This record gives sequence, C-alpha cells and structure tokens, in this order.
Amino acid sequence: DAVAGEGIANQQPGRRVVGPDPLGIDQGDVRRRRDREIAALETEDARGGKGEAILLRPYPGDDQRVRYGAPRDLAALDREALIQAIQDSGMVGLGGAAFPTHAKLAVPDNFPIDTLIVNGCECEPYLTNDDRVMVEWADDLVRGIAIALRVCGAARAVIGIEDNKPRASESLRRHLRDHAQIGVEPVATKYPQGAERLLIKTLLGREIPSGARSWDIGVVTQNIATLAELGQLLPLQHGLIERVITLGGDIERPGNYLVPFGTPLRYLLEQAGFRDAAGEVILGGPM
Repeated sequence: DAVAGEGIANQQPGRRVVGPDPLGIDQGDVRRRRDREIAALETEDARGGKGEAILLRPYPGDDQRVRYGAPRDLAALDREALIQAIQDSGMVGLGGAAFPTHAKLAVPDNFPIDTLIVNGCECEPYLTNDDRVMVEWADDLVRGIAIALRVCGAARAVIGIEDNKPRASESLRRHLRDHAQIGVEPVATKYPQGAERLLIKTLLGREIPSGARSWDIGVVTQNIATLAELGQLLPLQHGLIERVITLGGDIERPGNYLVPFGTPLRYLLEQAGFRDAAGEVILGGPM
C-alpha cells in the first residue's frame, strides 16, 4: 500500500503501525485498520501528482482488533483541545463531501452560531446506512452532537429525519430525554432533502445567500454518520478507519455493512453474495 500525505518526517522504516495508529498528519489524518510495518518512505505518484508516500507492508492474518488508544475525559478538554482531537482522529464528513470535520466546526468568532443542523436524511435513494446508524448507534450519535455543540458554540441542535424512518426517530427521542437542547424534526422523504441548503430552509426557514456559507446565517451542519463516529472514537482516542455503507441490488445479502477503508469493492460484492458479471456498479446512489 502507498499512503500519500504531509508530515511524515517522524516516520521510520521498520516501525510497526498498530491498528488505527496515526500515520502522516494532513487535513484528515491517515490511518489503517490492519497492523502493518512501514516498508519505506519514497516519492510516489499519488493522487495524480508527485509527493512523499509511506509504503506499508501488511501482516498476513492480522485479526484487525484495535490495540491503540486510551480512554480520554472529553469534559476536561477546552474548545481548542477538542478541535485538535477531532483533527487527530482524521474525521471527515461522511455524507459524501469528505470535508475535514475539525475545519467545519472551528467557526471563527465573527460568525456567531445559534443552531447545529444534524442531517439524518439519506443523501440518495436506496441508501439506508444513516437510518441504521441512528437506530443502533444512538448513544454515540448523541455524544457526537454534544461534542459538536461545544466546538461550534451553538445553543441547540436539530436532527432532521425523513418521515419514512420512524424507528430512527423513536430511537433518538428515547436517548434524548435528558438533552433538552437537542430536538428531532421529521421532514418529507424526497430527493434531495439531504442537501445542506434545502434542509436548512426546511427546518429553520432560512436561506443561504448566493456565494455565502451556512456560517453566515448562524448555522453549522453535520451528517449523522460523522457525528456518530465522532462520539464513538474521540473518547477512546481512536481514528477514523471504517464506515457503514449500504450494499444493494442483485446480491444475495443486501444490507448495511461496517467496512474498513481500502476494502476492494470486488471483495465486498463477493461477501454479499454477488456471483455474476455486473452490467453496472453504481457508487454513491442512483441519482
């Protein structure tokens, strides 16, 4: 494997990389699921250009258990320390844009934020991964929302959930009984309800002016999956190394799977029971 990034001067060939141990520091830190050894540091053609790269040699048969990190008291961290912890985790937006989460939450002081919008709308038809995250990882999600509120400075959070996800709404309402500053609001199930500008207008009645950002109208938005991962990983000092995805179509076992980054698509399809030659593989959704 070749991993490109900045800040690799402290890496040494022969060093063992344990589970989600951080590698190079970039806009989103680079981590790997399996235990590996750094084979070399070279100039490699990565992401379409020349740059430094860390070449990794995997250990065959590694069991992928997490052996890195330690419990951390998030309540003891101030805002700047929380922002740094989010950056160290390598967290990026999991709704599709992959924008570094720490940068989106670190709103400058001259942009007062009053509301955090939590996007619980699937970004594409046929996807159900966010729905499952809200049902099964509700505690992590609530913890992630609380972290995001502290960092962006908003007094309240509103979770927008499409009205075809009643189990997700019920699950979150049960977990939010002691969190008066976080509310759940149903929205119509339609595409593209999950688009940032449309969701803000639907929930708050505000419009983002042309050329402006949500900061300009006092709003920060984050995806459900992003905040659930944040609430799960930050207390343990773990990094982002996997995510929930939906596999559907002509396969024997359609569903939602927790998948390490870098897993080959062919392997995923084989494990889900796809045996024939695909006419087309659609990534992200049909729209």
